[in-house]
Amino acid sequence: MEDKRTTERQEISDILYISSENGIFKGNLMNISSSGMRFSLAQKLNKKEVIDININYDPVNFIQKAFIIWSKKNEEKDKYEYGAEFINMNPTHKMLMEDYLKQIILAKEKKAEFKNNETDNNIDVR
Repeated sequence: MEDKRTTERQEISDILYISSENGIFKGNLMNISSSGMRFSLAQKLNKKEVIDININYDPVNFIQKAFIIWSKKNEEKDKYEYGAEFINMNPTHKMLMEDYLKQIILAKEKKAEFKNNETDNNIDVR
């Protein structure tokens, strides 16, 4: 599958709530960028279906519209994976999304720094 996303994506594992014409579903966020996301659900959604995604990170909570670009069945996990593109994102939501992405990057950097310090074999005994 060709990667067509024009903005940098951040790998993340988080709970996600999707609202579609068939109900509200709990899924797993797999990666996200300022233009879209990849997620998985147990439910089947239609390609090009417009959905509402609950973007929720403390203290921000907003609903963003997106449409399904692609889908595939993950047989191992018995779930469907989706790529969705955000549509009609207002400037405030765009700013909040960019802030969210910065928080993800900072958290990853802190985690990597912690791991590096944890495995540092330079023990100073004085």
